[in-house]
Amino acid sequence: MMNDVESLASQARQHLAEQHADNAIEILRNANANESAELCALLAEAYFMRGDTKGDLYAAAFLASRAIELGLTNATLLSIKAIAAFRKEEFAEAAEALGRYVTESSPTATRQLMGLATLYSGKAAEALPWLTRALADDPDNVDLLQAVAEAEHRKSAPVAAPEKPRQWLGGVNDTRAKDVDTPYSFNSLTKLSGVSTHAKDLYWLAENIPCQKACPAHTDVPGYLTEIYNGNYDAAYRINLEDNVFPAVLGRVCARP
Repeated sequence: MMNDVESLASQARQHLAEQHADNAIEILRNANANESAELCALLAEAYFMRGDTKGDLYAAAFLASRAIELGLTNATLLSIKAIAAFRKEEFAEAAEALGRYVTESSPTATRQLMGLATLYSGKAAEALPWLTRALADDPDNVDLLQAVAEAEHRKSAPVAAPEKPRQWLGGVNDTRAKDVDTPYSFNSLTKLSGVSTHAKDLYWLAENIPCQKACPAHTDVPGYLTEIYNGNYDAAYRINLEDNVFPAVLGRVCARP
């Protein structure tokens, strides 16, 4: 198994070095990849490099989190997590990830992102030094000028950052008890498993499966992605066609995550 991982990782690195993200993804995307921190990290880089849709960015963030969970942490993985969180307006999470690796010697754009994430998470006083130092390096940056002005205003007249409700799945290590009442407010059903009689929180779907909630055709996105992950491409296509008669067209024009 170790030799297989090393071989896959070596091939993927070569493709990434040549900017061939699709080739790296094709090599790494298999049923065992999520058990290897190294392969998860390389998959995260590949999806982030491709980055042609929001789905690629979110896939990269998930895989980066999985690699970190498996014990591998570096600036690349943290930056992928931070950028995805920032895009989702989860600014406190973005600032936390950035704070684990960003320093005063980091590139100007990275320090700017650190300042913005900190500012939008409601910490104007902490954000101001990051923004002003970045502005010193790039004094003509209009976005930075506006951010510094906003930070100074918020520092003198603090504005509470809006609390965004956090609802989530249990993650890869989630364990479910058998046929018991749901203990957490963010679970969508009244039972963790077994027979559930009614939905407890319909908002959960929009927060946890935004691709399905936002799809104008109401496509079963998790269903067909599961079949793709398992290599059942014909089944995935049939699931897609149940709701969406023009999957190739909609998939290219859709701007939702």
